[in-house]
Amino acid sequence: MLTGSSTNHANGESLYASLVMENWLGWSEDGDSSIAVPQHYLLPQRDSVPASLRRRLSPVGLATCSILSSLAGDSDIPVIYVSRHGRAGNTLLLLRELANEGSISPSRFSLSVHNAVAGIYSIANKHLNSIQAISASGDELQALALEAIAYLRTGTTAVVAVFAEEAFPDHYKAYTSGPNQGCVVGMRLSLNPDLQLYPDMPPLPDKHGSNPLDVLQWLGSYKQCKERTL
Repeated sequence: MLTGSSTNHANGESLYASLVMENWLGWSEDGDSSIAVPQHYLLPQRDSVPASLRRRLSPVGLATCSILSSLAGDSDIPVIYVSRHGRAGNTLLLLRELANEGSISPSRFSLSVHNAVAGIYSIANKHLNSIQAISASGDELQALALEAIAYLRTGTTAVVAVFAEEAFPDHYKAYTSGPNQGCVVGMRLSLNPDLQLYPDMPPLPDKHGSNPLDVLQWLGSYKQCKERTL
């Protein structure tokens, strides 16, 4: 089970107490071996997205689509995409373009909306089930857990949740925090304890402002754990 300190204020239970992690995959731009577990570290797969759509994606976007494709497989299950800042660098370019030229690129604008990457994944994989795109002002992991539990407690057998961030623009660093490199972590979650990947899950990072690198470090710290046979 996933454990953490966040509680459901209605009954005091951990938000994560009932969630089971069946599998996970991660990626970071520098491929930091200290947080990478070889069997769970995924190199972005170009064939996961057709070329006509792939050229619109950043490396983080391609990694996100690859992880979603790998964890969801052929099952049409709900997808939860969370990111605090989305493509903040792209948004900053749009603002500068608007200030300097009075207009913006339509194609660049279409990729600045928060569900753009999830939408490309949906088109590329003909995904017809629900996709949620969430930003939660630094509480993305808590929001991810709430959404996952809501789906699972209404009868969905599994969900795939992905947490992705682009490298944070220097211009924004005086105002808020973000990772210094692009990073993505995806988790396939259910309520079935027989499918738990690790017999004793560590506490999930639960501090305000956690980013995908924090989750990768959490998972990487358990790379010596014996896993259930996938």
